[in-house]
Amino acid sequence: MWRLSGGRKLRNPLSVCIFIALVAPAGAIAQELRLQTQFPSTPDLREYFDTLTRRLKATAVTTAPISVLLEYVAQGRLDGGWALPSIWARNELAFGMAETVPLVLDTSSIERWRNSPSVKGTLDRIYSQRGAKGLVCGALPRSGGLWTRKPVSAETMLTGLKLRVVEPVLSALLSGVGVVGSSIPAGETLPAMQVGMVDGAIGLTPQEDLRLGYSQEAKYYYLNSLLPIRDIHLVLSLRKWEMLGDAGRETIAKECAELTERMLRELPSSNAVALERMRASGVTVSDLPAELEDELRKSSRTIYERMRSRSVGFSALYEAALDLAPEFRNLSP
Repeated sequence: MWRLSGGRKLRNPLSVCIFIALVAPAGAIAQELRLQTQFPSTPDLREYFDTLTRRLKATAVTTAPISVLLEYVAQGRLDGGWALPSIWARNELAFGMAETVPLVLDTSSIERWRNSPSVKGTLDRIYSQRGAKGLVCGALPRSGGLWTRKPVSAETMLTGLKLRVVEPVLSALLSGVGVVGSSIPAGETLPAMQVGMVDGAIGLTPQEDLRLGYSQEAKYYYLNSLLPIRDIHLVLSLRKWEMLGDAGRETIAKECAELTERMLRELPSSNAVALERMRASGVTVSDLPAELEDELRKSSRTIYERMRSRSVGFSALYEAALDLAPEFRNLSP
């Protein structure tokens, strides 16, 4: 049995740990966190983050679109929230490389890249410049399936294909093989397919893509290694992060690491179920032809070299990836 000031009783010792971690010393501001919970929209994925929000004793809010989350956090209008950081790449290109390195790293090297001092230092720097702290707090395994209305092959390639691609880095890489990218909102993709504005899309996860109705119009789905893992970031106000104290910061970091590991362990099974649902609805599910991936990889080397000159942070993240992928470094740009 534990007692607080005033004689109040606290039966669960774990509650004391949470209380200490999230409440500042007497006279300071109580560290109640207000976390944006609009991402992701798929219920199966959303539950992971709702659960962690409850574990952190945080308040779930839905005050703004994910696109302005970083701005709201910097302004103090929110304490934090979850997002795929590539959504902010149009303002800072390095964010486009913060969740993964398309076509360069495989699943086995993503974790080493993520934990390298260079990557951690670079991400700390670009977030702190915006008044925020970013932590990897969740991940999507084998994201980015390619949906098309017509089949693609090594003979037809991808030249002239109009695709909904929201990630600026991936869009630039795909342009190297003739893809015409479009950043229309996810909810407008199916209508755009139906009237021929786009020929397909780069998806998020099989579950999310089914929810959006892509399978109604696009009957070909290609698994690929463009985005082997996509890291999801918990973005917190830097001021709040510093006020949490060592115990609070350690609690959040530990919970985020466990959530990331859990999602990478559990989601492949959920993805497999969604792929079976696709097949049952008449979608042809197959691997993207190896010749197409090879062509993409070769052309991306030149594009990466061009892009790294636009951002010091991007260049640092890219260089850290090359250290783990010597075969990619040796491709002729």
